Amino acid sequence: MAAADLAAVSDGTASWTPVVAGALIALAFHALKALARPVLNTLTFGAAGPAVSTAEDFASTVMAVLAIVVPVLVLVFVPLLIGILLWARQRGRRAKAERGQRGPDHTPRPPGAGSG
Repeated sequence: MAAADLAAVSDGTASWTPVVAGALIALAFHALKALARPVLNTLTFGAAGPAVSTAEDFASTVMAVLAIVVPVLVLVFVPLLIGILLWARQRGRRAKAERGQRGPDHTPRPPGAGSG
């Protein structure tokens, strides 16, 4: 934790925005399930219950795994992407410099020759 985060927590001035956002998202999913469950049970005479419960369990497991894996992937791939972009930029500059040192017929110019 950064020092500012520690100070905010100790002062009690920490932002409640993530907590409220998480609660609203959880409430929305709960409301969706609460509305869908009776409709599915009525339409299928209860036969859809086990299938829906299994689908909910599967979705919950996938989301829990993604919540752990995605931040790790970001920590790996963002620096890798930055490295690749820097390498490509360096390579482009080097290629441009080499093109500038060649003559119109793509043969190397002699040292001290102007850009003719």
